[in-house]
Amino acid sequence: MFSVPVGILDSNIAELRAIVKAIDLSASNCHLHHQHLIIESDSVNAIRWMNNPLSRHWKHHNLFSYVNRLKAYFVSITFSHIFRESNCMADGLAKQGVRRSSEFVAWL
Repeated sequence: MFSVPVGILDSNIAELRAIVKAIDLSASNCHLHHQHLIIESDSVNAIRWMNNPLSRHWKHHNLFSYVNRLKAYFVSITFSHIFRESNCMADGLAKQGVRRSSEFVAWL
């Protein structure tokens, strides 16, 4: 579980970056190496991008390439869609990140 401010971003890109960060954090934990990793997100687009390489936008090639390198740490990674209402903790963390981003903008 984590929450970080990402600035002003499209919600789909914020979700994509959260997925990449989750995989990165998992790969940094040697106890999770050679395990099956399950990533859930309420972003239909981000999950589609992760599951279907042909649907990925070229602008985010570096993020997808990084994920492909990180996949080597795991037996497999499953990406699945979960409705926002099914994961109140993730929704709360996302809202917290938005508030921190808007507080940052207010200070500028």
